[in-house]
Amino acid sequence: MHGIINTEGEHWEEIRRFTIRHLRDFGFGKASMESLIMDELREVLAWMKSQNGKPVGGGIRDKLSLASVNALWTIISGQRYAHDDPRVINLTRNVTK
Repeated sequence: MHGIINTEGEHWEEIRRFTIRHLRDFGFGKASMESLIMDELREVLAWMKSQNGKPVGGGIRDKLSLASVNALWTIISGQRYAHDDPRVINLTRNVTK
């Protein structure tokens, strides 16, 4: 059986090594990744503060999804988008559908 969910034993170990090796090529597990995540968190927190005490409601889910997609996109492409950029908003909508 192939895949990640239903794989075990030696085949699972091979897939795990392959995945980790390639994720590291994109920066997974490196200090620079922490910086990317903190940049996204700062933008989410700034948005929350701008709400001036109003409930954030469902908007927080969208903002956190956008921050996650943007962080991953930055790792993959090396390009970060502002949270109000229509390209990252559309990308997030397509990924979270």
